[in-house]
Amino acid sequence: MTIGQLGVWTWLDSFAAPDAAEFARKVEAWGYSALWVPEAVGRDPFATLAYLAARTERLRLATGIANIYARDPMSMRAIQQTLGELSGGRLILGLGVSHSHLVSGVRGHEYGKPVSTMRSYLEAMEKALYMGPAPEEPVPVVLAALRPKMLALAAEKTRGAHPYFVPPEHTARAREILGEGPWLCPEQMVLLETDATQARAIARQNMKVYAGLPNYQNNLKWLGFEDADFADGCSDRLGDAIKHAETRGGAACLLLVGLNNLKEIQDQYDQSAVDELMSGMGAKLRQLVRPLDVVTRPEASMFAIVTVQPDIENCTSQSFRRIFDNLYMHSFKTSEGYIPAVVGVSISAADSATGFPAPKLFMQQAYRGLTHAFDTGVIHVQTYERPLPGKAELA
Repeated sequence: MTIGQLGVWTWLDSFAAPDAAEFARKVEAWGYSALWVPEAVGRDPFATLAYLAARTERLRLATGIANIYARDPMSMRAIQQTLGELSGGRLILGLGVSHSHLVSGVRGHEYGKPVSTMRSYLEAMEKALYMGPAPEEPVPVVLAALRPKMLALAAEKTRGAHPYFVPPEHTARAREILGEGPWLCPEQMVLLETDATQARAIARQNMKVYAGLPNYQNNLKWLGFEDADFADGCSDRLGDAIKHAETRGGAACLLLVGLNNLKEIQDQYDQSAVDELMSGMGAKLRQLVRPLDVVTRPEASMFAIVTVQPDIENCTSQSFRRIFDNLYMHSFKTSEGYIPAVVGVSISAADSATGFPAPKLFMQQAYRGLTHAFDTGVIHVQTYERPLPGKAELA
Protein backbone atom coordinates (compact mmCIF):
# COMPACT_ATOMS: atom_id res chain seq x y z
CA MET A 1 0.00 0.00 0.00
CA THR A 2 1.07 3.57 -0.71
CA ILE A 3 -0.31 6.26 1.56
CA GLY A 4 0.26 9.55 -0.26
CA GLN A 5 1.38 12.79 1.33
CA LEU A 6 -1.83 14.35 2.66
CA GLY A 7 -4.72 12.90 4.63
CA VAL A 8 -7.44 14.26 6.88
CA TRP A 9 -7.62 13.60 10.64
CA THR A 10 -10.94 14.46 12.25
CA TRP A 11 -13.64 13.51 14.73
CA LEU A 12 -16.82 12.24 13.05
CA ASP A 13 -18.97 11.81 16.16
CA SER A 14 -20.76 15.10 15.53
CA PHE A 15 -21.98 13.81 12.14
CA ALA A 16 -25.05 11.67 11.64
CA ALA A 17 -24.02 8.49 9.83
CA PRO A 18 -25.15 9.60 6.33
CA ASP A 19 -23.39 12.94 6.81
CA ALA A 20 -20.18 11.18 7.88
CA ALA A 21 -20.32 9.11 4.70
CA GLU A 22 -20.90 12.24 2.59
CA PHE A 23 -17.92 13.92 4.28
CA ALA A 24 -15.72 10.88 3.55
CA ARG A 25 -16.75 10.99 -0.12
CA LYS A 26 -15.81 14.69 -0.24
CA VAL A 27 -12.40 13.96 1.30
CA GLU A 28 -11.92 11.30 -1.38
CA ALA A 29 -13.05 13.66 -4.16
CA TRP A 30 -10.76 16.43 -2.94
CA GLY A 31 -7.80 14.12 -3.52
CA TYR A 32 -6.74 13.32 0.04
CA SER A 33 -5.35 9.82 0.30
CA ALA A 34 -6.52 8.84 3.82
CA LEU A 35 -9.12 9.64 6.45
CA TRP A 36 -7.99 9.16 10.06
CA VAL A 37 -10.47 8.78 12.93
CA PRO A 38 -9.66 8.61 16.65
CA GLU A 39 -10.99 6.52 19.51
CA ALA A 40 -11.95 7.87 22.94
CA VAL A 41 -15.44 7.53 24.41
CA GLY A 42 -17.57 7.86 21.29
CA ARG A 43 -18.29 5.66 18.28
CA ASP A 44 -16.30 2.49 17.78
CA PRO A 45 -13.69 3.42 15.15
CA PHE A 46 -13.75 0.08 13.35
CA ALA A 47 -17.53 0.01 12.97
CA THR A 48 -17.28 3.57 11.65
CA LEU A 49 -14.55 2.70 9.15
CA ALA A 50 -16.44 -0.38 7.96
CA TYR A 51 -19.49 1.82 7.30
CA LEU A 52 -17.36 4.33 5.39
CA ALA A 53 -15.54 1.62 3.44
CA ALA A 54 -18.85 0.51 1.94
CA ARG A 55 -19.54 4.08 0.81
CA THR A 56 -16.17 5.10 -0.63
CA GLU A 57 -13.95 3.65 -3.36
CA ARG A 58 -10.29 4.60 -3.04
CA LEU A 59 -9.91 6.40 0.29
CA ARG A 60 -7.54 4.79 2.80
CA LEU A 61 -9.25 4.46 6.18
CA ALA A 62 -7.10 4.73 9.29
CA THR A 63 -7.48 4.64 13.06
CA GLY A 64 -5.66 7.52 14.68
CA ILE A 65 -5.46 5.77 17.06
CA ALA A 66 -7.20 2.62 18.36
CA ASN A 67 -6.59 2.03 22.08
CA ILE A 68 -4.85 -1.30 22.70
CA TYR A 69 -6.49 -1.52 26.14
CA ALA A 70 -9.93 -1.64 24.49
CA ARG A 71 -9.33 -5.02 22.79
CA ASP A 72 -7.09 -7.99 23.47
CA PRO A 73 -4.46 -8.88 20.81
CA MET A 74 -6.53 -11.72 19.36
CA SER A 75 -9.55 -9.46 18.87
CA MET A 76 -7.37 -6.77 17.30
CA ARG A 77 -5.81 -9.32 14.95
CA ALA A 78 -9.26 -10.45 13.84
CA ILE A 79 -10.39 -6.85 13.29
CA GLN A 80 -7.23 -6.07 11.34
CA GLN A 81 -7.69 -9.02 9.00
CA THR A 82 -11.48 -8.74 8.67
CA LEU A 83 -11.67 -5.02 7.95
CA GLY A 84 -8.57 -5.21 5.79
CA GLU A 85 -10.33 -7.76 3.62
CA LEU A 86 -13.77 -6.11 3.64
CA SER A 87 -12.34 -2.69 2.73
CA GLY A 88 -10.44 -4.03 -0.25
CA GLY A 89 -7.07 -3.49 1.37
CA ARG A 90 -7.67 0.14 2.40
CA LEU A 91 -7.27 -0.16 6.19
CA ILE A 92 -4.37 1.41 8.09
CA LEU A 93 -4.31 0.20 11.69
CA GLY A 94 -3.07 2.92 14.03
CA LEU A 95 -2.47 1.64 17.58
CA GLY A 96 -1.59 3.47 20.79
CA VAL A 97 -1.36 3.10 24.56
CA SER A 98 -3.70 6.06 25.14
CA HIS A 99 -3.37 7.87 28.49
CA SER A 100 -3.35 6.65 32.05
CA HIS A 101 -6.47 8.55 33.11
CA LEU A 102 -8.47 7.08 30.22
CA VAL A 103 -7.17 3.55 30.70
CA SER A 104 -7.26 3.38 34.51
CA GLY A 105 -9.88 5.98 35.36
CA VAL A 106 -12.36 5.46 32.53
CA ARG A 107 -11.82 1.87 31.38
CA GLY A 108 -10.74 0.44 34.75
CA HIS A 109 -7.61 -1.32 33.46
CA GLU A 110 -4.10 -1.26 34.88
CA TYR A 111 -1.92 1.09 32.84
CA GLY A 112 1.39 -0.59 32.06
CA LYS A 113 4.73 0.79 30.97
CA PRO A 114 4.01 2.14 27.49
CA VAL A 115 6.85 0.69 25.42
CA SER A 116 7.00 -2.78 26.97
CA THR A 117 3.20 -3.02 26.95
CA MET A 118 3.05 -2.11 23.26
CA ARG A 119 5.84 -4.54 22.37
CA SER A 120 4.09 -7.40 24.14
CA TYR A 121 0.80 -6.50 22.48
CA LEU A 122 2.30 -6.48 18.98
CA GLU A 123 4.04 -9.81 19.56
CA ALA A 124 0.79 -11.32 20.83
CA MET A 125 -1.04 -10.02 17.75
CA GLU A 126 1.52 -11.68 15.50
CA LYS A 127 0.92 -15.03 17.21
CA ALA A 128 -2.88 -14.74 17.50
CA LEU A 129 -4.96 -17.40 15.78
CA TYR A 130 -7.10 -16.14 12.89
CA MET A 131 -8.78 -18.59 10.50
CA GLY A 132 -10.97 -16.24 8.45
CA PRO A 133 -10.34 -14.84 4.95
CA ALA A 134 -7.24 -12.67 4.80
CA PRO A 135 -6.77 -9.45 2.81
CA GLU A 136 -4.74 -9.70 -0.37
CA GLU A 137 -1.94 -7.63 1.15
CA PRO A 138 -0.84 -7.27 4.79
CA VAL A 139 -2.62 -4.47 6.66
CA PRO A 140 -0.07 -1.82 7.67
CA VAL A 141 0.23 -0.96 11.37
CA VAL A 142 1.48 2.39 12.68
CA LEU A 143 2.07 3.39 16.29
CA ALA A 144 1.16 6.52 18.22
CA ALA A 145 4.83 7.17 18.90
CA LEU A 146 6.19 10.37 20.41
CA ARG A 147 9.54 9.81 22.09
CA PRO A 148 12.66 7.81 21.09
CA LYS A 149 11.85 4.38 22.53
CA MET A 150 8.35 4.17 21.08
CA LEU A 151 9.57 5.59 17.77
CA ALA A 152 12.29 2.95 17.68
CA LEU A 153 9.68 0.26 18.37
CA ALA A 154 7.54 1.62 15.55
CA ALA A 155 10.46 1.33 13.14
CA GLU A 156 11.30 -2.17 14.36
CA LYS A 157 7.86 -3.80 14.53
CA THR A 158 5.45 -1.79 12.34
CA ARG A 159 5.10 0.26 9.17
CA GLY A 160 5.80 3.53 10.96
CA ALA A 161 4.58 6.21 13.37
CA HIS A 162 1.52 8.42 13.74
CA PRO A 163 2.48 11.19 16.22
CA TYR A 164 -0.30 13.44 17.55
CA PHE A 165 -0.16 16.94 19.11
CA VAL A 166 3.39 17.66 17.99
CA PRO A 167 5.08 20.78 16.58
CA PRO A 168 6.90 20.58 13.24
CA GLU A 169 10.32 20.21 14.91
CA HIS A 170 9.16 16.86 16.28
CA THR A 171 8.82 15.54 12.73
CA ALA A 172 12.51 16.19 12.03
CA ARG A 173 13.59 14.38 15.19
CA ALA A 174 11.20 11.52 14.58
CA ARG A 175 12.52 11.02 11.05
CA GLU A 176 16.08 10.79 12.38
CA ILE A 177 15.04 8.03 14.77
CA LEU A 178 12.81 6.14 12.32
CA GLY A 179 15.24 6.29 9.42
CA GLU A 180 14.24 6.69 5.79
CA GLY A 181 12.05 3.63 5.31
CA PRO A 182 9.15 3.77 7.80
CA TRP A 183 6.09 5.94 7.34
CA LEU A 184 5.90 9.11 9.39
CA CYS A 185 2.30 10.36 9.55
CA PRO A 186 2.14 13.31 11.98
CA GLU A 187 -1.19 14.94 12.76
CA GLN A 188 -0.97 18.72 12.32
CA MET A 189 -3.89 20.87 13.42
CA VAL A 190 -5.11 23.48 10.93
CA LEU A 191 -7.14 26.57 11.81
CA LEU A 192 -8.81 28.67 9.11
CA GLU A 193 -8.59 32.07 10.79
CA THR A 194 -6.77 35.15 9.46
CA ASP A 195 -6.87 37.22 12.68
CA ALA A 196 -3.82 36.23 14.74
CA THR A 197 -5.30 37.19 18.11
CA GLN A 198 -8.50 35.28 17.46
CA ALA A 199 -6.56 32.30 16.10
CA ARG A 200 -4.38 32.09 19.22
CA ALA A 201 -7.41 32.28 21.47
CA ILE A 202 -9.14 29.46 19.59
CA ALA A 203 -5.97 27.38 19.52
CA ARG A 204 -5.33 27.79 23.26
CA GLN A 205 -8.88 26.70 24.03
CA ASN A 206 -8.40 23.56 21.95
CA MET A 207 -4.93 22.77 23.30
CA LYS A 208 -6.02 22.92 26.94
CA VAL A 209 -7.38 19.40 26.51
CA TYR A 210 -3.96 18.06 25.56
CA ALA A 211 -1.45 20.34 27.30
CA GLY A 212 -2.32 18.91 30.72
CA LEU A 213 -1.76 15.26 29.75
CA PRO A 214 1.58 13.80 30.94
CA ASN A 215 2.36 11.91 27.73
CA TYR A 216 2.16 15.09 25.66
CA GLN A 217 3.89 17.23 28.27
CA ASN A 218 6.83 14.82 28.48
CA ASN A 219 7.16 14.78 24.71
CA LEU A 220 7.14 18.58 24.50
CA LYS A 221 9.71 18.79 27.30
CA TRP A 222 11.90 16.45 25.25
CA LEU A 223 11.71 19.11 22.53
CA GLY A 224 12.79 21.85 24.92
CA PHE A 225 9.48 23.20 26.19
CA GLU A 226 9.08 23.93 29.91
CA ASP A 227 6.28 23.78 32.47
CA ALA A 228 5.57 27.47 31.96
CA ASP A 229 4.65 26.73 28.34
CA PHE A 230 1.68 24.67 29.54
CA ALA A 231 0.33 27.35 31.86
CA ASP A 232 -1.62 29.50 29.39
CA GLY A 233 -4.68 27.35 29.74
CA CYS A 234 -4.59 27.84 33.49
CA SER A 235 -4.12 31.58 33.37
CA ASP A 236 -6.92 32.01 30.81
CA ARG A 237 -9.34 29.96 32.87
CA LEU A 238 -8.27 31.66 36.08
CA GLY A 239 -8.89 35.02 34.49
CA ASP A 240 -12.34 33.89 33.39
CA ALA A 241 -13.22 32.78 36.93
CA ILE A 242 -11.96 36.03 38.46
CA LYS A 243 -13.98 38.04 35.94
CA HIS A 244 -17.07 35.95 36.74
CA ALA A 245 -16.73 36.71 40.46
CA GLU A 246 -16.04 40.38 39.76
CA THR A 247 -19.05 40.92 37.51
CA ARG A 248 -21.57 38.70 39.30
CA GLY A 249 -20.48 39.42 42.89
CA GLY A 250 -18.84 36.96 45.23
CA ALA A 251 -15.31 35.74 45.79
CA ALA A 252 -12.74 34.02 43.63
CA CYS A 253 -10.91 31.19 45.42
CA LEU A 254 -7.73 29.68 44.01
CA LEU A 255 -6.55 26.39 45.51
CA LEU A 256 -3.16 24.92 44.72
CA VAL A 257 -2.69 21.23 45.48
CA GLY A 258 0.96 20.23 45.23
CA LEU A 259 2.86 16.97 45.63
CA ASN A 260 5.49 17.55 48.31
CA ASN A 261 7.29 14.21 47.94
CA LEU A 262 7.72 14.32 44.16
CA LYS A 263 11.52 14.11 44.24
CA GLU A 264 11.49 11.02 46.46
CA ILE A 265 8.93 9.36 44.18
CA GLN A 266 10.95 10.20 41.05
CA ASP A 267 14.07 8.73 42.65
CA GLN A 268 12.28 5.48 43.46
CA TYR A 269 9.92 4.91 40.51
CA ASP A 270 9.87 5.13 36.72
CA GLN A 271 8.35 8.23 35.14
CA SER A 272 5.36 6.23 33.90
CA ALA A 273 4.44 5.44 37.52
CA VAL A 274 4.77 9.11 38.44
CA ASP A 275 2.46 9.99 35.53
CA GLU A 276 -0.06 7.41 36.74
CA LEU A 277 0.09 8.85 40.26
CA MET A 278 -0.60 12.38 39.02
CA SER A 279 -3.40 11.14 36.76
CA GLY A 280 -4.94 9.39 39.76
CA MET A 281 -4.71 12.56 41.80
CA GLY A 282 -6.36 14.53 39.02
CA ALA A 283 -9.21 12.04 38.73
CA LYS A 284 -9.72 12.10 42.51
CA LEU A 285 -9.76 15.90 42.56
CA ARG A 286 -12.44 16.05 39.90
CA GLN A 287 -14.60 13.81 42.08
CA LEU A 288 -14.16 16.15 45.05
CA VAL A 289 -14.98 19.50 43.43
CA ARG A 290 -18.22 20.94 42.11
CA PRO A 291 -19.16 20.47 38.43
CA LEU A 292 -18.52 24.15 37.57
CA ASP A 293 -15.18 24.35 39.40
CA VAL A 294 -12.16 24.49 37.11
CA VAL A 295 -9.34 21.97 37.62
CA THR A 296 -6.09 22.62 35.75
CA ARG A 297 -2.49 21.43 36.03
CA PRO A 298 -0.09 24.40 35.84
CA GLU A 299 2.96 22.26 36.66
CA ALA A 300 3.86 18.59 36.54
CA SER A 301 3.54 18.19 40.34
CA MET A 302 0.65 20.56 40.96
CA PHE A 303 -3.06 21.10 40.35
CA ALA A 304 -4.98 24.37 40.50
CA ILE A 305 -8.68 24.57 41.35
CA VAL A 306 -10.59 27.75 40.60
CA THR A 307 -13.95 28.15 42.31
CA VAL A 308 -16.36 31.07 42.66
CA GLN A 309 -17.96 31.39 46.11
CA PRO A 310 -20.85 33.64 47.18
CA ASP A 311 -18.71 35.25 49.88
CA ILE A 312 -15.02 35.39 50.81
CA GLU A 313 -15.93 33.86 54.19
CA ASN A 314 -16.52 30.61 52.29
CA CYS A 315 -12.87 30.48 51.27
CA THR A 316 -11.64 28.80 54.44
CA SER A 317 -9.65 25.70 55.26
CA GLN A 318 -12.79 24.08 56.63
CA SER A 319 -14.63 24.65 53.35
CA PHE A 320 -12.03 22.65 51.43
CA ARG A 321 -10.89 20.28 54.17
CA ARG A 322 -12.40 17.36 52.30
CA ILE A 323 -9.91 17.81 49.46
CA PHE A 324 -6.94 17.74 51.82
CA ASP A 325 -8.24 14.78 53.83
CA ASN A 326 -8.92 12.71 50.72
CA LEU A 327 -5.49 13.30 49.19
CA TYR A 328 -2.99 13.63 52.03
CA MET A 329 -1.08 10.33 52.40
CA HIS A 330 -3.63 8.65 50.14
CA SER A 331 -1.98 5.85 48.15
CA PHE A 332 -2.71 5.75 44.43
CA LYS A 333 -2.51 2.59 42.37
CA THR A 334 0.16 2.52 39.64
CA SER A 335 1.81 -0.16 37.53
CA GLU A 336 4.59 -0.30 40.17
CA GLY A 337 2.29 -0.63 43.14
CA TYR A 338 0.59 1.85 45.45
CA ILE A 339 2.38 5.18 45.91
CA PRO A 340 1.44 7.56 48.76
CA ALA A 341 0.94 11.23 47.95
CA VAL A 342 2.16 13.79 50.49
CA VAL A 343 0.26 16.89 49.45
CA GLY A 344 0.10 20.49 50.48
CA VAL A 345 -2.86 22.80 49.90
CA SER A 346 -2.94 26.59 49.74
CA ILE A 347 -6.04 28.77 49.38
CA SER A 348 -5.96 32.31 48.05
CA ALA A 349 -9.13 34.40 48.02
CA ALA A 350 -10.17 37.73 46.54
CA ASP A 351 -13.36 39.78 46.34
CA SER A 352 -14.44 43.35 45.65
CA ALA A 353 -13.14 44.51 49.04
CA THR A 354 -9.62 43.15 48.51
CA GLY A 355 -9.64 43.91 44.80
CA PHE A 356 -9.46 41.30 42.07
CA PRO A 357 -5.88 40.59 41.00
CA ALA A 358 -4.41 39.85 37.61
CA PRO A 359 -4.20 36.06 37.14
CA LYS A 360 -0.40 35.83 37.24
CA LEU A 361 -0.21 37.80 40.47
CA PHE A 362 -2.92 35.64 42.03
CA MET A 363 -0.91 32.54 41.07
CA GLN A 364 2.28 33.99 42.53
CA GLN A 365 0.59 34.55 45.87
CA ALA A 366 -0.84 31.03 45.78
CA TYR A 367 2.63 29.60 45.08
CA ARG A 368 4.00 31.33 48.16
CA GLY A 369 1.14 29.93 50.20
CA LEU A 370 1.85 26.42 48.94
CA THR A 371 5.47 26.69 50.07
CA HIS A 372 4.18 27.58 53.54
CA ALA A 373 1.76 24.63 53.42
CA PHE A 374 4.63 22.27 52.57
CA ASP A 375 6.64 23.60 55.52
CA THR A 376 3.84 23.36 58.08
CA GLY A 377 1.81 20.39 56.87
CA VAL A 378 -1.48 22.30 57.20
CA ILE A 379 -3.74 24.12 54.74
CA HIS A 380 -2.52 27.67 54.22
CA VAL A 381 -5.20 30.34 53.71
CA GLN A 382 -4.61 33.92 52.62
CA THR A 383 -6.60 36.76 51.14
CA TYR A 384 -5.27 38.75 48.25
CA GLU A 385 -3.10 41.74 49.16
CA ARG A 386 -2.53 44.51 46.69
CA PRO A 387 1.11 45.13 45.71
CA LEU A 388 2.95 47.73 47.72
CA PRO A 389 3.48 51.11 46.02
CA GLY A 390 6.26 50.88 43.50
CA LYS A 391 5.70 47.18 42.76
CA ALA A 392 4.03 46.65 39.41
CA GLU A 393 1.16 44.22 39.15
CA LEU A 394 1.73 41.69 36.42
CA ALA A 395 -0.78 41.66 33.57
